[in-house]
Amino acid sequence: MEEVSSLGNLTKFTLAVFAITAISGAAAYWGVSTTFYVWEFVFDAKVIAALCVVFLIWRKTKHRSDIVSILGLRNWRFWDNLRWFILPLALAAIAVGGGLAAKQLAYSQLENAATIALAVLFDIPAILFFSLTVFFAEEIALRGFALIEIKSAHSVLFSILLSSLLWTVYKIPEVLEIEQPNILAICSVILFSFATGVLCATLFFLKKSLWQGYFFRVGASIFFPAILGNFADDSDFFFEAKSVLFLGDGIILSVFILLCSAWIYMVKLRKLTDNTANF
Repeated sequence: MEEVSSLGNLTKFTLAVFAITAISGAAAYWGVSTTFYVWEFVFDAKVIAALCVVFLIWRKTKHRSDIVSILGLRNWRFWDNLRWFILPLALAAIAVGGGLAAKQLAYSQLENAATIALAVLFDIPAILFFSLTVFFAEEIALRGFALIEIKSAHSVLFSILLSSLLWTVYKIPEVLEIEQPNILAICSVILFSFATGVLCATLFFLKKSLWQGYFFRVGASIFFPAILGNFADDSDFFFEAKSVLFLGDGIILSVFILLCSAWIYMVKLRKLTDNTANF
């Protein structure tokens, strides 16, 4: 009965995600913003809608009384969170090294490079705090809820992949934000969303918490665009890519993220599970 209930919950949530994606995609196409601010906090209507769906489903299940433990919200580990926050910086550094060696990247020669670097550093605490209303809310709905419901009836690997596909569908409206859309750009943004979903889902099973995936996403949102730029942002960045493969949401970094996920799954996650049949 539990598996049937979970599959029913997942079906309802999946249909809701498709509806939310369609509506937010239409809004993006017509130039209607779904985000708004309360003080300095950013809110997104599609995130709020996803959370409302989760609340309506979970309030009728046994999970409702232990949601904090299930999502691992008490599993706060400062140094562990810091390590995953810095990982995007390390991945970007590897991409820069490879891009320079392959002559696919060039330093942008920014006149105010020091000012930009300091601004990025000083903005980190504010971004970490004020992104809770979007990034962490997304982690609760699209990672915590989806993974828990899928895992109740399927293996860890299947749960990671299916939840990442659901996450990718949810992020499709971001494709409409690409300044010069083409097949490669669209595929790159979609692959980046999927890769991020795979890593965050893998971390959720490894760490039994949403915090590590959240900190990775915040780090990626700060360091990738600042160092390499991305498809949707024309802000200043330190290295200009001759090939879009090396952008902050390009294929190169997506592959790095997927390789990290595969290593975590094969080397770390399997050791923590006694019943290997779950994989």
